[in-house]
Amino acid sequence: MHKRIAFFSLFLLMVFMIIPVNFASAEQFDSPCESFWMTNNSKEAKELIACFENNPTLVNDYPEMAYWIASAYDKLKDYDNAIYYYKLDLERDDRALTALCYTYLDMGDYSSALEYGNKALSLGYDDAGTTICVDYAEKY
Repeated sequence: MHKRIAFFSLFLLMVFMIIPVNFASAEQFDSPCESFWMTNNSKEAKELIACFENNPTLVNDYPEMAYWIASAYDKLKDYDNAIYYYKLDLERDDRALTALCYTYLDMGDYSSALEYGNKALSLGYDDAGTTICVDYAEKY
């Protein structure tokens, strides 16, 4: 009997913990650009940029938008715009440091790639992505 009560209590706890999380995360994607958070190919990157050009205030309205716009420009090899929006994202989040490392690496600017990669490492972003970027930048 106690096991049933314990399992039922655990079930209720999980249900009431998941529902608020789902509602909170749903607000994050309430944007005119439905799939702004993920661009897997150049077609989606172009769609995101077109949506952004039609809704330029998105960068101010959605905290992560600068990062996703930068990623879209990066995917299209428009490095100047990618760098601009990654740096804009740096004002709120350090995760763009690794992205900047890779963008500069793609451009062949190895010293800048190394600079941003080392900044990321110094802040504790020592995952495989950052260390690989730094390793490549050091080789060149």
